[in-house]
Amino acid sequence: MTISAKTLSAIQAAGQAIDAARAELMAATQDHATQVMQAIQANAFGADNDGLYDRWKAIARLSQSVQDIEAQCKAVFHAAAELAMQAGESGAPLRKPRPALLGHGPIDLAPSDVQAKARPAKRANTGQTAKSSAPRKGQRGMAAARQRPVKGNSAKVLSHLQTVLSTKQFTRVTQSDIAAAAGIPNGSIGAALRQLSGKGLLTEGEKGHYKLS
Repeated sequence: MTISAKTLSAIQAAGQAIDAARAELMAATQDHATQVMQAIQANAFGADNDGLYDRWKAIARLSQSVQDIEAQCKAVFHAAAELAMQAGESGAPLRKPRPALLGHGPIDLAPSDVQAKARPAKRANTGQTAKSSAPRKGQRGMAAARQRPVKGNSAKVLSHLQTVLSTKQFTRVTQSDIAAAAGIPNGSIGAALRQLSGKGLLTEGEKGHYKLS
């Protein structure tokens, strides 16, 4: 028995449903983030703040879980499509599936290329190995800066991004949306994102696409 077009359509429908749920949960996460920020600004020691924050975290965890399920569904569709294409090449009457079957737009289901970094050539031992291997003063300062905890606007931005991003794939988010959800001015978002990137907590891909490091 081969993978039929009906099977691929069923996987497509499941992917579309999961994508719709993901979008709704992300919107709910952002709405609750705004409620938490507004409640803290109104009264930092309000009795209801803890409950709002707990609900925000619970919804954020659900949003992340659905994102993981969506990634798994894409992997299932990719494997099924490969089997369908192999069946077509062997003579079975099965058409090649369309490339855009999951989510709300064309999705690249091909595995991304991995670029391996070349190892630096080993230097000949000249008796100065111990000196050259010791970190320089500037390097020690940069390492210490990365280890310092983030504060202020950067901490607010990181707290929000942890609810909408993952470490597995890049997600498109606008700086204005981040600023609104984190409750900081738009003019401060660039510096906060640069600080998080510099500390190795955030990775930027294509323009407007980020993931947690």
